[in-house]
Amino acid sequence: MKKFILFDVDGTLIDNGAYPENFDNIKKQISILKRDYIIGICTYRPFDLNVRKIMKDYGLNGPVICEGGACVFDKIFLKYNMVFKDETIYFNLNALIKNIILDYINNSNINASVVISNNVEQNDLAVVINGYRKMSSTIRFPEVFKEHIDEIISYMKNHEKIKNMNITKSHDNELKLNVLSKNINKMLTIEKYFKNSYVTFVTDFEEIFPTTRNSSFIKVFSVGTNANFNNKCNCVFSNFGKGVEEILIKLRSEL
Repeated sequence: MKKFILFDVDGTLIDNGAYPENFDNIKKQISILKRDYIIGICTYRPFDLNVRKIMKDYGLNGPVICEGGACVFDKIFLKYNMVFKDETIYFNLNALIKNIILDYINNSNINASVVISNNVEQNDLAVVINGYRKMSSTIRFPEVFKEHIDEIISYMKNHEKIKNMNITKSHDNELKLNVLSKNINKMLTIEKYFKNSYVTFVTDFEEIFPTTRNSSFIKVFSVGTNANFNNKCNCVFSNFGKGVEEILIKLRSEL
C-alpha cells in the first residue's frame, strides 16, 4: 500500500508568506522520508506559481490537491497533470462571475472594471478575479466596493448556477471573496482519490472536516491551536514550524 504525507500550506508549510525558522530541518526530514512516503500538498490555494515554488523549495515529490479538493494534480515526467476534478462544476466559473459582477456594476452605476488575471495586484478601479483558479474562484475588490460586498454576495447567490456555491468573505480581508462548490472538500477528496493508500494529513486547521480520527486509512496531525479541531485529530503539535518537524520525526520513528 502506498503511503502519502499531505501538507496544508498556510499555517503549516508557510505562515504569512514566510518559511519557518527551522525550514532546513524540515526539508532534511522530508528528504529522508521520501524513501518511504510520497509527499505532497493539500490546500485551498490554486495550482499556481506560488504552490509550485513551495513544492520545489521543500523538495516534495507527490500530488497537489488544490482549490479545497476541486482538483488533484500528479507529477509525471516532471510535469503536473490533472488526474481528478470535481465534475459538479461544469461551466467557466470565472467568466460567469465576471459577467454577474459587471451586471451589478452597470446596475449600480459604479465606476469600475472587472479583469481575470494571474496577477494579484489591482488598481483602484479594478475587480480582480484569480485566473489561476479553475474550479473555484477568488475575487479581490477595490475600496470603492466596501459598502457593497454583502449586497454583491446576495446578488451572486440569486444566480441559478451559483446557488449551490459557498460564497464567503476571506477571513483576512473583507474585500476578498472565496467561491467554492458545496460539494468540494479536502477530506472528501483525500478519501475519494487516495482510498487505496495510507495518508497522513498535516494541517493547522480545517473548517470543513467530516473525517475524524476513526478513519481507517487517514491520520490527521495538527500544528494549530484550535481546540475543537484538535480534538478531531490523531496527533497534535500546536506550533508552526517546530510542530511540522516533530511530526516528521515521529513518522520516521514509526517506519
